[in-house]
Amino acid sequence: MELELKIFKEKVIEDEKNSGIGSMFDDEKTSHQHINLLKTKYMKMRRDYEKKMQELNKIKLDVISDQYILNSQIDIITQHTAKLYDNKHDYELQIKKDLFDTDKKGKEAQKAKLSLEADLRQLESELKKEDDQNYENVMILDQGKVRDEYS
Repeated sequence: MELELKIFKEKVIEDEKNSGIGSMFDDEKTSHQHINLLKTKYMKMRRDYEKKMQELNKIKLDVISDQYILNSQIDIITQHTAKLYDNKHDYELQIKKDLFDTDKKGKEAQKAKLSLEADLRQLESELKKEDDQNYENVMILDQGKVRDEYS
């Protein structure tokens, strides 16, 4: 029985060593010392975790602040672009209106020019007729004077 107990004890110790937990406790420390070591190790791990979380929260806040800044810049640029498109639209409408008015004035000027040219041609033709009639009348009168002198 004693041999079996000894073999069993060795088997338990060997299993604990293989599992990793037993290897932690196979030194000659008391269970209170092991518990204190575990508490110390846990507290250190917790502090490291909290520091890491604080660093990650700082990074998260930086990212969020950058995101807000970028979003506000995007909003401002979007508003400015919309205003520029409105101004462009108004400018194009004004240009189209001015172009239409200029074309209209040009057509009116062309009509007036054509009308004046037609009046000028008509007046020239009337002047030529009157000039021809005047010449004929002067010639007739001159012929009459020349005949009277011969007579």
